[in-house]
Amino acid sequence: FTTTEVAKIITADNIVVTDFCDGWKEGYKEALAGCMKIGMAPMCPLPPIGKDSYKHGYGMGYAKAQRKCD
Repeated sequence: FTTTEVAKIITADNIVVTDFCDGWKEGYKEALAGCMKIGMAPMCPLPPIGKDSYKHGYGMGYAKAQRKCD
């Protein structure tokens, strides 16, 4: 199974995963832009239980990219 397939199975509602992953991508891109780097967001991880919103995805993506800025 791919990460996306597993996420669909776990949530049974693609909207939740899509919101989290959209946030992940946007947060990652925003953090890279802030440190003048260019890159693509890595594959969206499975959201932690109870932290599957756009806001959580954005924060996690931003934090992940910030580590590349250091």
